[in-house]
Amino acid sequence: MKELTEILKVLYDAHLEFVVIGGAAMHLQGSAYLTGMEIAVLSLIGLIKSKEAAGRPKDLYVLAELKALEQLKRKTGAE
Repeated sequence: MKELTEILKVLYDAHLEFVVIGGAAMHLQGSAYLTGMEIAVLSLIGLIKSKEAAGRPKDLYVLAELKALEQLKRKTGAE
């Protein structure tokens, strides 16, 4: 988790937009406080809905993979 926190801090300090999916981020949703930073966190389902609503080719391109990840998450009971 320390490496994730360090990476997020670099991205946050650079004022970059980013998405973290999987691993240590799987259980986060809403907002998280890491090393004194408040970071907005979108659930996997929220990300899927966002991509569908945007409807841009670059968003639609990743939908099948995100939906497969959500199905795997449900099958395995991963949080």
